[in-house]
Amino acid sequence: MGRPNKPWFRPDVGWWVTNVGGKQHRLAKGKANKAEAVRAFHELMALTPRRPEANDARVCDLTESFLDFVRRKKYSDDTYRNYSFYLMSFCDFHGFRPAREIIPHDVTQWITSPKKPHGKRTPKPWNDTTEYNGKRTVFRLFSWANEEGLLTVNPLKGLRREKPKPKRRCLTEAEYCTFLRGARRPFRVFLWSLMETGARPSELRRLKWSDVKGDCLVIEEHKTAKKTGKERVIYLTERMQRCIGRLRERSASPYVFVNRRGRPWTGNAVRLQVDRIKNRTGLASDVCAYMVRHTFATWALVRGVDPATLAELLGHNSTDMIMKVYLHLADQKQHMRLAVEQAARRPARPSVDAFVGCSSE
Repeated sequence: MGRPNKPWFRPDVGWWVTNVGGKQHRLAKGKANKAEAVRAFHELMALTPRRPEANDARVCDLTESFLDFVRRKKYSDDTYRNYSFYLMSFCDFHGFRPAREIIPHDVTQWITSPKKPHGKRTPKPWNDTTEYNGKRTVFRLFSWANEEGLLTVNPLKGLRREKPKPKRRCLTEAEYCTFLRGARRPFRVFLWSLMETGARPSELRRLKWSDVKGDCLVIEEHKTAKKTGKERVIYLTERMQRCIGRLRERSASPYVFVNRRGRPWTGNAVRLQVDRIKNRTGLASDVCAYMVRHTFATWALVRGVDPATLAELLGHNSTDMIMKVYLHLADQKQHMRLAVEQAARRPARPSVDAFVGCSSE
């Protein structure tokens, strides 16, 4: 019969030891140092992984198993990266706690506490979208554990996850020009291509040369691929075709749009580039790369493109999103244009006869 899983003194070596995971660990030297051995034992147990199905499985144990599941299921790199970012941050706060003891307040505490990112930067408060994504990711972890039978119930079942209000506005012409001027190559080419195609930033970030088919792009793996089962077709203007031709001439990467190091843009890299542009140019804080797509759609409607055609250009299955969001923005933009023209219209000059008539008496 093996030794119990607790500290015990081994006289032949003069150390307090314990057996964990089939291996003997030394805790403290000297029989008089039992208190130090107990402390070292608890530290060792905190760092020792548990099986995720164990009753004492911790949050970090479930997280490791969940991320392995995501990798095996071949989720996109962006999905894995986002899951990892939020769950590692949550584990910094509650990773060594038993998963069964986590309650919604623990998530709230994590969301509202200042979180220091990697490196020496100071903590940054999260905006509404980041908070929502964090809550959704942690909830997904515990839902998965419940589905897999690792937890009998999801302890976060009552967690409120209010979806943030979408950014339903487009860039003005002045903002778009400032956005482009503030960017440096090769990111400027990336931004310009977003406006020229109306593509999602993620579609251009992952675009490979094998997706380029003459006057269009045919993408198999995209945001709505699992839902629609269709390829995403992005049609190219003549200017965009020339741009891609020039990029191909000097490319050594399988990806079309790359940074100065020849690597494809990641979602976080795009966000950081946009933040730097806003700091340099003073653009509004809500400006983001995805807003270029909103601008493409709004300007297309203002210039007379019908909703059904625009839905096809944007990769939507129906015109619902066009009618719900972009048509409203286009109507508002057109209305404001007419209003400013009316407000700036000069009144007709009074005739000379009117003045003569007034002074004749």
